[in-house]
Amino acid sequence: MPLKSTALQRGLSLVELVAVLAIIGVLTSISVPMYSEYITRSKVMTAYEILTGQSKVLANYFADNGTYLNASVCSATVGKAVLTKLSTADWQISCNPSSSTDFELRAIGTSPALKDSSGGNPVDIGIKNNSERAFNGYSIGWMGTSTQNGITAFAGCWPTQKNQTKCTGS
Repeated sequence: MPLKSTALQRGLSLVELVAVLAIIGVLTSISVPMYSEYITRSKVMTAYEILTGQSKVLANYFADNGTYLNASVCSATVGKAVLTKLSTADWQISCNPSSSTDFELRAIGTSPALKDSSGGNPVDIGIKNNSERAFNGYSIGWMGTSTQNGITAFAGCWPTQKNQTKCTGS
């Protein structure tokens, strides 16, 4: 006896297949940008952690020695190895004790996620003297309009998300 064809054995029609592909396309168009933003935010938070940790090391050095000059974290011998270790595929970390009472730590984005579409204009995060914080994230759509010394200055804090309009606290 031959088998009868039933609706369950027919498979998908072309209209059903197109509908499924349209649904997958919509879900993808929503999820991919959200995932990219999540990855960028995690990379920025990593830089914040590195800079904050290094500023504490510098603060301890200043408390012990009364100066930032020749701080081991910034020195050509010990500090270069530390900063190279801290530098990642995403960030180039630099330390500059400009005087006995001033220092600047910076993280400059090196990965494509931390640069604009032309591959230039990287994200630039800075901290001076353990309190003044600056951020230039305009290239990736993060808040940033007024610049000071090449990086966008905020009132003592860093932004934590894309299109942030206010930056309060730290």
